[in-house]
Amino acid sequence: FEMAFDDAPKTQFEKGLAYEAQVPFSKVRIENPNGFDMAIVIGMGRGGIRDARLVVSQALDTTAVSPPDIDTVNQTAIAGGFSSEVLPADVRRKEAVIRNLSDTDDVWLRGDAATTAGGYLLQPKEAIALTSAAAIYVYNPNAGGVFVAGMALRETA
Repeated sequence: FEMAFDDAPKTQFEKGLAYEAQVPFSKVRIENPNGFDMAIVIGMGRGGIRDARLVVSQALDTTAVSPPDIDTVNQTAIAGGFSSEVLPADVRRKEAVIRNLSDTDDVWLRGDAATTAGGYLLQPKEAIALTSAAAIYVYNPNAGGVFVAGMALRETA
């Protein structure tokens, strides 16, 4: 329907909208341009414009824009042919950054402690950011040891 106050132009209204007049008025004009019957309930009072038309039928997923805690993990030494956990599982972790500190050796970023190539190849001096709360392991397929650094962004308890 359309509504006008005093001699102002008509405005289209819908169920769920409310209007607050900035100046007093003495006339309200309501028009039905649709040609079918409708029932309109009008309440007078003080307030602002409210729009109640948005209806959400399921839960909204909200996420903190910036987690408040940075946990730095000391460098992890991984012996040749072995796998080590660089970051433990943490449900409060929002992001993890893992960096291969070697100048020459590749390592494999994995979700388990297996000692086989596979997962994500992390080349020398390369880093990766992950949005995972799972434990993060690194497998070193080389003969010598390799150092890997990890950092986590976490929500506070």
